Order: sequence, then structure tokens, then C-alpha cells
Amino acid sequence: MKPYKMKKKIFILLFFSLLFIMGVMGFLWWNYYPPLPPIANYSPETLETVSPVSPNNTLKILSYNIHFGIGANWKEKKLDKQNYLIRLTKIAHILKHLNADIVLLQEVDFDSQRSQNIDQAVFLAEKANYPYIAKGPHQREKFHPHLYGMHGRINHGICILSRFPIIENQMRVFSFPRSMPFYLKWLYTAHGSQKTLIQVGEKQLTVFNVHLEPWAQKEREEEMKLITDWAETTKGPLIIGGDFNTTPPEAPEKKGYHMQDAPWFIDRKSWDFSNEKTIHIIRNAGFVDTISPENFIEEPRSLSTYPSDKPLEKLDYIFAKNSIKIIYAYVYQEADDASDHLPIAAVIKFD
Repeated sequence: MKPYKMKKKIFILLFFSLLFIMGVMGFLWWNYYPPLPPIANYSPETLETVSPVSPNNTLKILSYNIHFGIGANWKEKKLDKQNYLIRLTKIAHILKHLNADIVLLQEVDFDSQRSQNIDQAVFLAEKANYPYIAKGPHQREKFHPHLYGMHGRINHGICILSRFPIIENQMRVFSFPRSMPFYLKWLYTAHGSQKTLIQVGEKQLTVFNVHLEPWAQKEREEEMKLITDWAETTKGPLIIGGDFNTTPPEAPEKKGYHMQDAPWFIDRKSWDFSNEKTIHIIRNAGFVDTISPENFIEEPRSLSTYPSDKPLEKLDYIFAKNSIKIIYAYVYQEADDASDHLPIAAVIKFD
């Protein structure tokens, strides 16, 4: 081949490679802009259609990963709006039956095309009679591909529903796993934690809602340390609850069922379930696990919360600290397949 023809082919190859790279970079910039800040304050919402209630001597705290309303039996097909409303109504009935005062929800869609643009936080608040909502978005993209037959805009995160006024709401978005290439971030769901201050009569309760990284152990431990350090800046009674995506150290088996569908770019060789420190970190910070056998009012059928149709491991927790007395706690097994997790509840008193 003549030298000038070789140079021409190399130039064309480099030119189109550069166009491709610029196209990828341009798409990523457009898809995330404006970006969610790592730390941000969001105004709580109040629903006028629901009446607030007066505080009692005890509070019930509930945590529930609702899997953005798709349930555990979604069968990989596009769901229409009516189907989503039916599934969300089932979750709302569970919330009404459990009758908690403060509800911590994870995997909530606020305005996503994959779930027919239903604001799930508002829908559940209205159906289950919660006048106060605090949203914590940790994923917002103009286009997001999904396995459930829907593609497009996504606005997704965690939220707290409360029967008492929420006076502060701060959200912290966690970083992506270090093993993830930058150009794949748009395929992955970021995670995060929100800190709220709730006025319960004349008292105030600080509540952290948590959704930790599922597939990167080192990052999950770092997130837990960040949360406990964040909590150290707060005085008064504290609750930290949510989906921790890890099993307790005393669990007899550590198979990591929830991690088996990790994406290909996650480093599975770094997993060491038997030596994970996530739960050690929060316990060492002085928090007590309310979802434990000694706090159950009857012999627990299981402490496991995932998967909901056949619970094999405990991934969901409610921890308490600072003058909080635990009355009782339980895993609500009857939620069945409304989500891929089971809800957990703890009844507490605090000074």
C-alpha cells in the first residue's frame, strides 16, 4: 500500500474516532445537565388534602424499598399506567395497614418515563394519608435505558413520608464505584442518603434515610462511615434506616444473593462478605439495631427482608441512638411480592 493511502486511512480512522469520543462526551454532558449536586437542601412538600395528626407517646418508624412500584413479579415487560397504579395502590394499602408515623422509602420514581411519569411519593402520601413529604433525588437523567421495556427521562431517589412536619431535608448523593468506567455511568443508578429534621409535638427527631451501594463493598463501607460522621454533627434522638444492601455480621450464611446480578464492570473479586465492615461501622458509632430478635414481641419467623417471595437475607435496617427506647419491632412478611423487599417497622419512644 502506498504511504499516502495509509496516511489517509489513518487520518480517517482518527477523525471518526475523535467524532465518536466527542459524541459520547457530549451525550454524557447533555444527559446529566444540570447535574445533581453532591449535597443539596430540598424543600419538604405539604399536602393540603391530608390532615396532620397529634403525637402519641410512641412513634412507629417504617422502612420499605418499593422497587419503583414494579413489584417482584414484573416479568420483564412494559407496564402501562393502569398496571403501575394497581401496583402502587397495593403498596399504599400496606402503608395504611402498618399505620406508621414516619415512613422511609427507597427506590422511588418522582417523574420517570419507565413508571409512566407517576410521582410515586405524592401518590403514596395521598393514598396512605401522609401530609408531609421529603424527597431525596439521587438520579436524574434526560435519557436512561431500562430493562423493563421503558426508556427515557428518569427522576429517581429516596423519600420520607411523615404525619408530622418535616422542617429540614438535606440530600447527599454518593459517588459511583471507582471500578466503573466514566462512560458507563449513565447506565448505572447512583445511591444516596437524606437527613431530615421532623417536629413531633414539642420534640424534634433527626431521621436519616439510606440506600447504600449494592455492588461495591468498599464504597458501601465508606458510605456508612460518611453517614455516621454526618450523624455525629447532630444532637438529640437519631434514627438511621433504609436499604443497607449488606447482611449483619452474625448472619449464619453470607452468600450475597442480592449481588448476583451485578453488572459486568463491577469487580466481583473484591467482595468479601465474611469480613464486611458496614454494620460494624454503624454499631461502633453507638447505634442499636431495632430489627433484632430481642425487640420482637413474638418469636420472629425471619429477620430476612430479601427477596420478598422467599426471604434469604437481611438487607434492611432501622438503627436508633440517643435516648431512644425501642418498644418492639418486626418484619412485615404479609407484604409478599408488592416489592422485591419486605418492609420493616420499629415502635419507639424518645425524650
